[in-house]
Amino acid sequence: MLIMSPWNYPVLLTLDPLIDAIAAGNTAVVKPSAYAPATAVVLKMILEECFQTEYVAVITGGRAENQALLQQRFDMIFFTGGKTVGREVLRSAAEYLTPVTLELGGKSPCIVDATAKLPLAARRIVFGKYLNCGQTCVAPDYVLCDVRIRDRLVGAIRAEISRQFGENPLQNPDYGKIINEKHFHRLLGLMDAEKIVCGGQYDEKTLRIAPTVMTDVDWSDAVMEEEIFGPILPVVTYNAYDTEKSIAQNDFSG
Repeated sequence: MLIMSPWNYPVLLTLDPLIDAIAAGNTAVVKPSAYAPATAVVLKMILEECFQTEYVAVITGGRAENQALLQQRFDMIFFTGGKTVGREVLRSAAEYLTPVTLELGGKSPCIVDATAKLPLAARRIVFGKYLNCGQTCVAPDYVLCDVRIRDRLVGAIRAEISRQFGENPLQNPDYGKIINEKHFHRLLGLMDAEKIVCGGQYDEKTLRIAPTVMTDVDWSDAVMEEEIFGPILPVVTYNAYDTEKSIAQNDFSG
């Protein structure tokens, strides 16, 4: 079994599928993400102390190593990451009809209707969105809310950001950073200064972006055309629930 794990939760999302593989009586090749090299070194050290390499082998490296591994014939591939590499994994697996499990990202909305308890909704949205600086697969990508409650909800979210991260999150030692410069600049490119109502500050030296909220967001805006995977929260409003629900369910499927 080949396990290709991501950089955002590199220990959990490596060991979870590995434990399952071992419990089912399989050998495994583990390929940690090149974006978390220090963690990859630690994982390799631990696993090599616990297992002989013919049972569990750890391969470190980047794209070249990924491609070399995908040319091998495995009985199963478990991949966690983005759609681009996920497609490469699926294409390579098709050569041998290898079963594949893909845990990929997407545009996951948090829908807030007019009956919601807004302080509670705001607390849960802020925790889920900005945990690990938004670099979490299950984070709400954007908020879809009833137009009648938008301003009250945004106000509650702003208050909750201050409560959880302080008045200056960039100076909060418990607030995370973006994984690398590539993703940092990608995220800056998604922000529209005219639509930011909270946050928007950033520090290129520390790769930190403050928890940011954007309103008056249109479906055609850059921030709505890809998974954000960062601390930027667009707030989209609806009038006709069924119409917006249909968009949330059917868009971004590519």
